Amino acid sequence: MHQLTCMSRQGYFCTAMEIMPMACAFISDTYECIGQNRECVALYGFAGNEDKMKRIFDLAPQYQADGRLSVEKSLEYVKRAFEGESGRVRFEWILSTSEGLQVPAEVTLIRMDTGGNYVCAAFINDLRELKEAMASLDKISTLAFKDSLTGLYNRRYFMDRLNFEFRIFGSSQKSISVIIYDLDKFKNVNDTYGHPVGDEVLQQVSNRVKTVLRARDLLARYGGEEFIVMLLDTSADEAFRLAERLRDSVCAAPIPYNGNEINISISLGVATKTLPQTTMEKLIESADKALYKAKNNGRNRTEACSGEL
Repeated sequence: MHQLTCMSRQGYFCTAMEIMPMACAFISDTYECIGQNRECVALYGFAGNEDKMKRIFDLAPQYQADGRLSVEKSLEYVKRAFEGESGRVRFEWILSTSEGLQVPAEVTLIRMDTGGNYVCAAFINDLRELKEAMASLDKISTLAFKDSLTGLYNRRYFMDRLNFEFRIFGSSQKSISVIIYDLDKFKNVNDTYGHPVGDEVLQQVSNRVKTVLRARDLLARYGGEEFIVMLLDTSADEAFRLAERLRDSVCAAPIPYNGNEINISISLGVATKTLPQTTMEKLIESADKALYKAKNNGRNRTEACSGEL
């Protein structure tokens, strides 16, 4: 156990630190580290050179992840722990090891009375494994619900979300609209320029469509060159107007690729649930029929299903 500069409290601190399973240091009211356990030394990498840990919060990058200066953030939280009513503060922190490695951590400061003198016990929880696990979960979630080419949601996720909306609001008068669109004569693009160019066109069209949609709208790749949009609280007229804006955004300008200009357009079918008994399957089927009507009527156009749904 590392010796403490304040020898009158040596036994108290040593006993406390021996039983701490995580990195622990004691901070004085002058913001100096007056003791630390083996886990803390190992975390920072200063074994045999503990003097460098006297200002433990100075061992950090200039800025923290939230954009704040490390020196300002550390002083604020230590002061809050010493002077605050609860005497307890928790915050996220990035520390720097002796080798310059930046480590994400969670710090809990607890004010302690050691017999008329106050110190703060700083419990430092290394978050690297947690952050890595969360990143892995995010990656798994992305693989499960996102289309790898366009970055849009996939068909499975879209159907789950639409099913959820129907379970919650399906029997009410809340309107739900669906737009299905696909790229006109997309096979010609693949045949003329090759599939890598076709992939680029799909990505570019997706980006153009996303700029028009509202934050609450849900866009997904339905399959191949076919895409689907869910619009909540959107009337049939509003859905049709939005579909026309999507069409205009796609065909407004050619898509550039390696010196080529590729003209592309989309055809769209729109359907809106206006009757409580309308099912999710019926809504999609009606939008799909409207899409084929747009194709048969010359492409590069929007058609809405006729009659009430």
